[in-house]
Amino acid sequence: MTVENRLLSVLACPVCKQPLQLDADGAGLTCRGAECGRGYRIVDGIPVLIADEELATASVSGSLDA
Repeated sequence: MTVENRLLSVLACPVCKQPLQLDADGAGLTCRGAECGRGYRIVDGIPVLIADEELATASVSGSLDA
């Protein structure tokens, strides 16, 4: 499943508010802001626009040093 173009045209990075670009493989979105460049996953066709998602995922899996 991919993100529709009209949805993509209104999505913005929750951190810097710059437009998002669909990755070549269609599995994620990348911020086009020069200073940001954050990446966001797409799960079942729904963009997961949570800025600290990588931190939360790493913390749950125990891969962060305490």
